[in-house]
Amino acid sequence: MQKELHFLRKKDIFVIESLERLGRNYDEIFYIVQQVLLQSFK
Repeated sequence: MQKELHFLRKKDIFVIESLERLGRNYDEIFYIVQQVLLQSFK
């Protein structure tokens, strides 16, 4: 049981880190999309 909890905790940290990384990437992607849209409307 203790081992399983430790594994789950490790997994949670991995998931949270992945989400944070995704969040940063999302901001970058959003910025790039905005730039592309602005360029195409010129």
